Amino acid sequence: MTLRNWLKRSQEPDASELHLKLAVEVREAQALAEVSLVTVMRRAALEGSSGDWRAAAWLLARRHPDRWSEKREIQISQEQKSDGTKEVLSMLAQLRETDEEESDDE
Repeated sequence: MTLRNWLKRSQEPDASELHLKLAVEVREAQALAEVSLVTVMRRAALEGSSGDWRAAAWLLARRHPDRWSEKREIQISQEQKSDGTKEVLSMLAQLRETDEEESDDE
């Protein structure tokens, strides 16, 4: 069984004490790792050291995106609906041009 399976098992109503204990210890280890990474970044900011704060920030952003990743909002709008005809005609015209250029080369 993989760690992931053991952790899933700890969520089930009939989970064993061993599964529950493992889940608690994994959560504690993850919390300690997060604190360590934040400490690396904080020390670099306070001491002005270059250190490896970028790696710590990268790990935090991937492990805890809800708390540590950049929040970006993207708005997409379409003003005109296309049925694709214009695009298909353009592709066909390009194919014709390519065919004509190839036949001229022969």
